[in-house]
Amino acid sequence: MNRSLLLGFTPYAVLVVGIPFANSTRVVLGMPMLLLWITVCVAATPVFLWLAARSLPDDEK
Repeated sequence: MNRSLLLGFTPYAVLVVGIPFANSTRVVLGMPMLLLWITVCVAATPVFLWLAARSLPDDEK
């Protein structure tokens, strides 16, 4: 259960902690770095939640 909680919390923590570091005027892939950072974090969230659900034992699902 601890692993699933950690996997579920990871996208939120990366998003919140990374915003000050990604806040710059650089343009990457045609987007400002901050917009790219938020987009990648939001797109990765379902993957992390899927991994968290798969790491739960069968009796806790």
